[in-house]
Amino acid sequence: MNGNFSGGVPNERQHLDFMRFNFYFPIALLCSVMEPLQDKIFSISPAIRYLAVYENNVLDTWDRPGIENASSSESDRYEELIVNPTLLKLLTQRGNIDCGGLDYVLIRYGVFYALVIPLSNGHLTVGIEPDADPTTIIPAIQQFLIEPA
Repeated sequence: MNGNFSGGVPNERQHLDFMRFNFYFPIALLCSVMEPLQDKIFSISPAIRYLAVYENNVLDTWDRPGIENASSSESDRYEELIVNPTLLKLLTQRGNIDCGGLDYVLIRYGVFYALVIPLSNGHLTVGIEPDADPTTIIPAIQQFLIEPA
């Protein structure tokens, strides 16, 4: 698959390649035969504090040990099951009207960033430390999703 990109965000062709690839190979399947997803994502940066995958109505979450100001697991669960799918639905529909779709949503809470990336059957959420620059982390996460091996 031709999904390479350097820096920044993937172009439209690469984004379509990712979406086609992700449609045929759900992220849960890919990560079950390779290095565990959480290990791969957490290795991108020490500023990554939380990871959630909600795919095919199954939610898996991981926290980096020792993080400060962690939100409660119960509120995280509701965010992944209700808030993030709703945001993605609204923003995807708006993006599809005349904005070229939706690549991701970046939310700045008081004590962390939340990066939410749509998947073919759900979404990936990555929590990022508040003092980090998420724009330097996002391309690496996107690259992993395009070429997970």
